Amino acid sequence: MWKATRGKDTVYLLGTIHGAKFDFYPLPVEMDQAFERSRHLVLEVVIDRVDVEKLKPAVEAISYYKPPDKLSLHLSEETKRVMEEYLRWSGESWALYEKYRPWLVVEMLAGSRRWRGESFKGSLGIDRYLLSRARNLGKAVSELETAEFQSTLFKNLSDKVQDKLLQVTIKHLKDMDEETKAVVKAWKNGDVDMLESYSRDAKKDPDLAPYDKVLLDDRNIGMAAKLEQLLKTKPGPHFVAVGAAHMVGETGLPNLLKKQGFSVEQITAKPAGTEPSAEKLVKRRFPREGFSIWLPGQPKRSASLIQSIDTVSFEFNEIPDGIYYIQCITIPVDESKLSIPGPLLLDKLVAECTRKYNVIGRKTISIEGNPGREADYVPKTPRDIPAGLGKEDIGARLRAVLVGRKVFMLLAVGKKPWLKCSHVNQFMDSLELAK
Repeated sequence: MWKATRGKDTVYLLGTIHGAKFDFYPLPVEMDQAFERSRHLVLEVVIDRVDVEKLKPAVEAISYYKPPDKLSLHLSEETKRVMEEYLRWSGESWALYEKYRPWLVVEMLAGSRRWRGESFKGSLGIDRYLLSRARNLGKAVSELETAEFQSTLFKNLSDKVQDKLLQVTIKHLKDMDEETKAVVKAWKNGDVDMLESYSRDAKKDPDLAPYDKVLLDDRNIGMAAKLEQLLKTKPGPHFVAVGAAHMVGETGLPNLLKKQGFSVEQITAKPAGTEPSAEKLVKRRFPREGFSIWLPGQPKRSASLIQSIDTVSFEFNEIPDGIYYIQCITIPVDESKLSIPGPLLLDKLVAECTRKYNVIGRKTISIEGNPGREADYVPKTPRDIPAGLGKEDIGARLRAVLVGRKVFMLLAVGKKPWLKCSHVNQFMDSLELAK
């Protein structure tokens, strides 16, 4: 990820991976917090607006040969030879591929192989994750390209280049599992040089430079120009999330924005903070629920079981200042078996808890590597003020953390000056999970 600034413009640039696994989430706190500070999400294409049926005719026109024309008539002898080797190895036949143009066969072979055995899913891709968060939080969403443009991207790619692309792809299929692991490692490490080495097909064969130009260079220039337009029409900060290959190299978006007068810096994750000190608070341990936390005194415990969801609550009152509240919720299935990434579940949970209030601030937090969300909010009407706190200016801070099958909810409700005091901050920061 990069941060680009120019005058009043702030742009965060995140190189994404279009397929992911559950263990990609939570994203580093720096990414989530930059996203939350941004008012505008910019993607390659806004996926949930795409009309697939409408695209079919255009896609088929550039993807399929019209009989009697067929794939094997357009391939060199060397490419047919390596294709036949692949077919013998896979147990497939020419008939399966003859109607497709070489570039689409490349997509079929590489796409099926790239994530094999790695539990990668397109539905868990970072682009889709951020789009879901933007929809949940009501952020503006724009696109740098269109689905129509992407679907016809290779219509002018010559037969010679397509032939070499298919040949090189088949020759490297056996290495694709290791390459995928290397790309993911480089992405997690922010290793720009390594990512570039895997993003450029011309590094495997110089004859593929025209393919890199169509796939990356020309599109990057177009994306930078479209982004410049959006900066003039959409309020920022702006969060741009496109494929990581568009971020690296001389024509990568960070370098193109530098040429447009931006100051650009790469952002890396910082190590987790240390345990807070406490003068008045004491560490309280709750072995049955698997956590400890700093509190001014022993809280009152209560438990309930509703629709297979086990909930245990702890409450400590410091009337007239405020209330410390902890809730431990055990969900029916483990985080890895949820239908959506855990952080999106937290978004929905926090939104439900605060829907009757005015939210005045949000941010992402992480506790021991586990995803978390925080929201500050205020009552809409006097009847929403807890008993005993009077009619003073009241607010609340909510934290939600997902750990396996457990959701820990931390809540502080009280006078706004009390919410800003060191004891409340220590309470919020001191959740420690049992080893």
